[in-house]
Amino acid sequence: MNTIAPPAEAPPAPVVHAAPKPRVAPVWLLTFGMALVGAALVLFAHPRSAPADIPWALDWWALAIGFAVAELAAVKISFGRDSHTISLSEIPLVFGLALASPIALIGGRLLGSTAILVFYRQQPPLKLAFNVALFNLETAIAIAVYRAWLGDLSPNSLYGWGGILLAVIAAVFTSAAMVDAVIALHDGIRKFTELARSFATGSLISVSVGFLGMVSVALVWHDRWAFVLLAGMVTIFFMLMRVYGSMSRRHDDLKAVFDFTAGLSRAQSSQDIATLALDECRSVLRCELADIVMFDPATGEPERLAINADGEIHSQRMDSRTVASVRAQLSATSEP
Repeated sequence: MNTIAPPAEAPPAPVVHAAPKPRVAPVWLLTFGMALVGAALVLFAHPRSAPADIPWALDWWALAIGFAVAELAAVKISFGRDSHTISLSEIPLVFGLALASPIALIGGRLLGSTAILVFYRQQPPLKLAFNVALFNLETAIAIAVYRAWLGDLSPNSLYGWGGILLAVIAAVFTSAAMVDAVIALHDGIRKFTELARSFATGSLISVSVGFLGMVSVALVWHDRWAFVLLAGMVTIFFMLMRVYGSMSRRHDDLKAVFDFTAGLSRAQSSQDIATLALDECRSVLRCELADIVMFDPATGEPERLAINADGEIHSQRMDSRTVASVRAQLSATSEP
């Protein structure tokens, strides 16, 4: 970790550390391990055999279209400082479990979702590799759980629906756990309360979408034309989620303005106003740390005011050499 030392004749200045570099190698190792485990699970799940007693089978290309549409229709919804993306991918996953062979489900999932990530979202190589490995792993785990539970019974039964629910829960938990793991490996350890809140909220949303998929399969089991009803139902659900997401963001913005205005009315000094501004910036930008440098109007001396992830306020007097050092480091880190 590099620091910039002050001149020899200057008094000791606070050391400003550069931001830690993301750790890439552990993420690549995790991605490779996920890919191996997913491939092994598929090989042990009789990859070419569809479930017994199904009226018709879904082909890989139909599932690929379904997963591609699900990724395109992703909706981002905010819950406080957390942000969750609803992709509706559990719906084609449920269809694939009940009406397709494992190899068709895996192939459709990887082809449809990867195409959107590459050509539409244009994700960088590391993020793309992790997401593809995650798609493969969570789908393989869902297949393994579902086939172990179902056996030779019909998917269109109470027992079959229970198996699909368990498979969706297993896939959702796997996805949430791997995402939290890669964030910890790449950016550092997160607080347990943050992990638990994000895990619970994301899992609840995904399982709810899985229930919608189960209802959809029940509709089309005896009549393929029920896909028309399904398309209308999913479209309405998607539009409701978009409206909810938009209203949620507006509510958060209005609440932030109201809280900031109310705080200003209680502020009694410039430091109180700066503290309030830092806290609101941290909330709006969904970051953990924020700081500001203020200059005393009487003496002209700079003071650094910072707020951490726990909301604790720290102040520190700074001399001109320290300010120059900080500016030099910021300029160095901002250069390409």
